[in-house]
Amino acid sequence: VSPTLAAAAPPARVAQPPLSPSQGAEIVAVVNGDVISMADVANRRRLFAISTGLPLTPEVLSRLTPQIIDQLVDEKLRLQEMQRRHIAVPEAQIAKAIGSIEQSNGMAAGALRQRLAAAGISMRTMIDQVRVQLGWGMVLRDELGDQAQISDADVAALERTLTAEKGQTEFNIAEIFVPVSNPKQAADTEGFADTIIQRLRAGAPCAVVAAQFSQSQTALQGGSRGWIQANQVSDDELRVLKEMPVGAISNPIKVPGGLSIVTLRGRRQIGEDH
Repeated sequence: VSPTLAAAAPPARVAQPPLSPSQGAEIVAVVNGDVISMADVANRRRLFAISTGLPLTPEVLSRLTPQIIDQLVDEKLRLQEMQRRHIAVPEAQIAKAIGSIEQSNGMAAGALRQRLAAAGISMRTMIDQVRVQLGWGMVLRDELGDQAQISDADVAALERTLTAEKGQTEFNIAEIFVPVSNPKQAADTEGFADTIIQRLRAGAPCAVVAAQFSQSQTALQGGSRGWIQANQVSDDELRVLKEMPVGAISNPIKVPGGLSIVTLRGRRQIGEDH
């Protein structure tokens, strides 16, 4: 059975006892006056563990901690920027996004809350994460303004590009982007990326892992970038895509700002009938 949120057996909780109130209240980071507690870290790392089928052992949870803290700090910064711009994400939009995550994982509506509760994880952990992901997309659209709108000229330019590239290869990919925020922690980041890859290759659902841990704007689309052309990826990513068989998951690829994990879903020639 693939270790999905829906199908995986509830992880054993005896290996890692719940945090005491004093442990949970321990401050691990302060971001412009906003506190990240050990309870926040514990909830998020447990969420990752059950999503990928990792055992909830002290060793596994400890290994996840540095990347979890980095992610929470990044989310806190994004949330502060949302607040500065007075951007509020409607609750209905958050519920719809969570429903999409359930659907992509073959779960009935409301089953995610039950699954998380069984693992001792607050639903607020998922809600807060989705809120920031959606809100940051709104920040980017606000920043780009008219540039974020697809015009008739943009469509025409794309058509010209596809005509010029007729016969060349394009790729259907999904991505998980893991940022390297501190070069001194590059080794930890690579280890975290390796853990993600191992679980994906063992059957963990890419859509769920991407929704939780990719720092790309494709996260809530399960990491999907759809069909892309050679000029839309880095040279290193293109080299890997040309060598990968369809269905394969790449090793970490160094890209500006971090590491990219790519799943190749399809390959075809531009301009051919599909």
